[in-house]
Amino acid sequence: MESTPALVACPLNELHIIIVRHGKPDFEAIPPAPAGSEAHLDPPLSGVGLMQAKCVAEHLNALPHLAIETVVVSPLSRTLETALAIRKHLNKANCQAQLKMEEGLLEWTPETITPLLPQTTPLTCDPMIDENYHPHLRYSKEEHTQESPAHLLQRAVDVLNHAVKLAAQQHIQLQQQQGDPAAATAMETGDAKVPALLIVAHCAVNIALVRALLGVDTWVPCDTASITHVMWDADAKAWVPVGEVGSTAHWEEFGLVSETLPYWGVAKSLWTNVREWGILA
Repeated sequence: MESTPALVACPLNELHIIIVRHGKPDFEAIPPAPAGSEAHLDPPLSGVGLMQAKCVAEHLNALPHLAIETVVVSPLSRTLETALAIRKHLNKANCQAQLKMEEGLLEWTPETITPLLPQTTPLTCDPMIDENYHPHLRYSKEEHTQESPAHLLQRAVDVLNHAVKLAAQQHIQLQQQQGDPAAATAMETGDAKVPALLIVAHCAVNIALVRALLGVDTWVPCDTASITHVMWDADAKAWVPVGEVGSTAHWEEFGLVSETLPYWGVAKSLWTNVREWGILA
């Protein structure tokens, strides 16, 4: 098994990363592909998926000490809808960030399904989308469909390093805009918030992200709208989990039921590969 690529140290003394998988999609809403064209696996969220996204937001609203200053999201419909729904239901005091669409977060689909990048839609034109952001990694059909588990892990590390750098730059910029006196007053009154980075992506990608952050080589739970919360430990110079990895408690308490495998349908082979291939077993 190849060793996990190294992450760069977090440039901030404090930073939290919230990794969320998209909510439950509605695969029945995908229109049939025209004759001779590739299948377009870009379903919207189902009603349950939208409810799950709202539950994620309510969970984050219950963490008032965090300020979600940077949001990075895969550009497919199910992830964009999830991120937009989360952003809509977050308290303004907790998040005013625009979404940065990052092609490096696209799902891992080797030799199974080629996810086509969405065309310009109302989703991609939403005012909450940062239209000035340029993806760190660009989608390449040839590379994407031949991507090995080891390369997926390297992609995850690459995107993480970039996203953490973005989060640090954003935090410093916000501090400068607020001014040192305001920051000092917040520290004195105990109102200072800890910066957080929100990532919304897909199953195998999120598994790779978590494995890279925590340096683990075991199976990582990753149901729809699951949350993995980690924080930077400046003393240990390492990322450590906050609570349960791949938690779904935030939406299970509302009676929502996991239906991960049944609705994957044509993508079930991906789950088989994820478990059987050593790097993501």
